[in-house]
Amino acid sequence: MNKVIIVSFGLLIFVYSFRDYYLPAKISSVYQGEDYITAGDITFKSTVVIVDHLPHTKKGMREFWGNKKSLLLNSYKPFESEMDRMVFIRNIPEEPYNINELRYWKGDHQYCFNGNLGGKCISKDEVKFIVIGNYMGGESEHIDTENNHPLYMWFLNH
Repeated sequence: MNKVIIVSFGLLIFVYSFRDYYLPAKISSVYQGEDYITAGDITFKSTVVIVDHLPHTKKGMREFWGNKKSLLLNSYKPFESEMDRMVFIRNIPEEPYNINELRYWKGDHQYCFNGNLGGKCISKDEVKFIVIGNYMGGESEHIDTENNHPLYMWFLNH
């Protein structure tokens, strides 16, 4: 009997650990704010899409974008200039590294959305891909066109 309990418990842990691979991806929330690149003195619109069970594979990420792009583009109008971007991030909230981070859209290590995530933040390490209006090189690939401008998907490997 103990062996059955141990095996059942082990199976439950295994299934729970890999839930992102078999549960459908779902948009949890969307935040929009302004971001800034110091090197080029560039300000742009940043749309962060927080996703439950975000796919881990490039194929899964492409499919997720294909399924959700109409909703996101029509509801949020994320691309007003070629520097604007959409960041897709796994929904894994955590405590801020510093309580003062909650005052900012994006800190050094976390997205804190000006404290709008219930006093929590999400690590920048949870960003899995970005859709952007300009070519980023390397892992970027052309995926769509919006307002006569190409859109590229940039995969991040953490």
